[in-house]
Amino acid sequence: MGEDTKEAGYSWTPIQMWKVIQMLAANDEVSYDHLRMHPLFKGDDLPLQQMERTGLILLHRDLSRPVTLHAGKPVYRTAFERIATDARLAAVMGILTNKQLVADEEKRIRDMEEEMALIARFGGGKEVAGRVVYLGKRIAEGSDKVVGWQEEIKKFGKVLA
Repeated sequence: MGEDTKEAGYSWTPIQMWKVIQMLAANDEVSYDHLRMHPLFKGDDLPLQQMERTGLILLHRDLSRPVTLHAGKPVYRTAFERIATDARLAAVMGILTNKQLVADEEKRIRDMEEEMALIARFGGGKEVAGRVVYLGKRIAEGSDKVVGWQEEIKKFGKVLA
């Protein structure tokens, strides 16, 4: 899991693979769209398609569209279960996952703050008041998410101490 899979020629990250492992360790099948739309995949199905090409997972299709995914082989499901129950690995991957989520959310927050600053610079009248309120709410929600993920990082860190 430590090797950078992008450099190894794969289109998924170790964090994305970890998410797949976690979900397949807990469930025989996982909704393809649920996983694809997870913040770690950002709607990109290329990592899941490549995981299928390597045989790690099987995508079940309906009318040629992926609907669910399963472990590529029964032995992989067993391996995923064992990997997911390794407390130290789970802590390391939990830290890495939450750091990625924090970084992504902080970028979204910065983008929204920049938009608010741009609105303020140009006078931000009544026409954009709704947008400013919306951005303010989204920034507050994003900040709450970051705080939660930071708490998770601390909990995982205690496992490694």
